Amino acid sequence: MKEKALAQFFYKYALAYEALNHIVHFPDLKKKRMDKLQVGPDDGRVLELGCGTGVSSKIFNEKNVISIHLDINEKFVRYGKKKKRFINGVVGTAYNLCFPDRTFDKIIFADAFHHVLDHERLFQECNRVLKPGGTFIVFDIVHKISAPNVIINHFADGMIWILDRRAFESRVARLAAQNDFVKCDFSWTQEKTLVGIVFKGIDIQAKMIKAG
Repeated sequence: MKEKALAQFFYKYALAYEALNHIVHFPDLKKKRMDKLQVGPDDGRVLELGCGTGVSSKIFNEKNVISIHLDINEKFVRYGKKKKRFINGVVGTAYNLCFPDRTFDKIIFADAFHHVLDHERLFQECNRVLKPGGTFIVFDIVHKISAPNVIINHFADGMIWILDRRAFESRVARLAAQNDFVKCDFSWTQEKTLVGIVFKGIDIQAKMIKAG
C-alpha cells in the first residue's frame, strides 16, 4: 500500500520532518525525554537505530558515547551529519544490518518501533549484531489504555503500528523469548508532550539482555 501524500512529503524533506516532530513533541523540543535511556561512556559500542535527522542523537555526543547512527532515509542521515548531530551516520535498513555479528554492546531503538512492519526480522538482526550479554532497548510512545493494535496508513506518519501498552509488552516479550534475550523488563511514564496529552500516550521502554 502506498503511503499518503502528506506522509511522503514529511519523509522526503528533512526540514518538514523536523517541523512535524517539533509539533508532535511540543514543548519538549530538545527531546529531554531521551534522558530516560541512560546512556553513558561505559556502554561500549552503541548502535542507534532509526536515528532520523539526529535530533535525539545529540545525547550520545553529550555523554561521550561511542556510537553509530543508522536510518533508512539517506536525506535524513545527510542532514544530521550537516548539523553535526552525529559523525558516524550510516544509511541502511534494520531488516539487514550492515554490520558483522556481535559488533555492539548496546542497541537503542527510540521512537521508531511503530514504523517497523516486520518486528520479527528486526529482532533477529539486532540479536545477530549484539554481543553476548549486550543490551537492547526499545523506547516508543504507545496508547495508555486501548488501541486497535493493527497497522494503519496514517495521513502524516505513513505505515505504522497503533499499539497500546499491553499489546506492546506482549509483542516485545514474545520476540525477546524467541531470540536470545534472557531478560526483558518494562517501564513507562506519562508522555508530557502534545501527542501524549491529545492521544493519551505514554513513553514505554523495554530493556532486554542477550544471553552471555
